[in-house]
Amino acid sequence: PDHPMFLIHGIPIFISDAPTFSYRGLMIDTARHYLPMNLILHNLDAMAMNKLNILHWHISDSQSFPWETNSYPDLAHKGAYHPKQIYTMQDVRTIVHEAYLRGIRVV
Repeated sequence: PDHPMFLIHGIPIFISDAPTFSYRGLMIDTARHYLPMNLILHNLDAMAMNKLNILHWHISDSQSFPWETNSYPDLAHKGAYHPKQIYTMQDVRTIVHEAYLRGIRVV
């Protein structure tokens, strides 16, 4: 068979489990509503438990730019709602890496 089978001796059961949709995602809008890192990482755990595979991270917008970049280092400090509500390059790397470990793609 094309699908792996798991057999329990004496019980004739076949379970075929595959997602109906290839894009199973969640969008977070941190451009308008800052979320602390631990909450985003907790969301990744919840996504993995529920077999979601895409995190659509709306990190910047005309209302706010809370993402610190190398090309425009002052933009986040002037564009974020609060100086303490900024995602560093390391924060972004951490989220992308932790999502990868859980089979989640960040877009």
